[in-house]
Amino acid sequence: MNGIMKDICIIFWSVLTGLLLSISTTAMAQPKTELKPEAIEAFDNFIKEMDEQYQLIVSGKKPFLWVSQQDPDVQERVRGGEIVIVKERENIDVPNGIIHIWGVSTFMPDASAEDVVKLLQDYDRHKDVYPSVVDSKLLESNGNTVKGFLRFMYKKVITAVLNTEHESTHTKVGENKYSLRVRSTRIAEVENPGEASEKELPPGKDSGFMWRLNTYWVIAEAEGGVFVECGSVTLTRNIPFGLGWLIKPFITSIPRDSLEELVQATRVAVHK
Repeated sequence: MNGIMKDICIIFWSVLTGLLLSISTTAMAQPKTELKPEAIEAFDNFIKEMDEQYQLIVSGKKPFLWVSQQDPDVQERVRGGEIVIVKERENIDVPNGIIHIWGVSTFMPDASAEDVVKLLQDYDRHKDVYPSVVDSKLLESNGNTVKGFLRFMYKKVITAVLNTEHESTHTKVGENKYSLRVRSTRIAEVENPGEASEKELPPGKDSGFMWRLNTYWVIAEAEGGVFVECGSVTLTRNIPFGLGWLIKPFITSIPRDSLEELVQATRVAVHK
């Protein structure tokens, strides 16, 4: 009997080891794809629409804060410090890709609008503030516009490392109000991160976990703190047939989760 149980255990561990090796190999050899010109055009057209809406807000032709237009219970939740995340629009399918649109609203006590803007544009500090940022640095500063480098590491079944560059421009809208627009200018996936063979894949010819990322911020002081709202627009690959278990956690959750992390970590940092 002991011999039979021993054989069963050997078979079980052999199968389990094979399965784990298979998952590991699949993760290391993530299915590559390519960013299509049609997807870039669709994203750029959508960004034009977002820019127009953003300008209406900045110019005062539309309400500055999303929360000011919501029901009293939502306003109370935000004022109480809850991070309220909303899917502003359904995902937009584009050739070989998806555009994800999310929005977030919260209140940060004991902070000022200037505190938030300074932190968001202080790229040298980002690696010490945001959990998914493993390296960061300021590349250039020119008045209200700064450029920065961020190295992201995301883990969801598999691990993805991205070297990214961003341009951030802030505008003082009123006495205690700011708007901030951030756009990605370069995103490259890193293959074999941390190893001697580490290298960047050509932008747009990679796993497609993030091809574009633009964020729009409005920041307004109120009694006891500051309201902070952000809309994010992310372009990713689509979900390939048969590999949803591997790719879907990144494609569907990273745009939302990273936005929540960004706002939560910002609140903690400015409160300190």
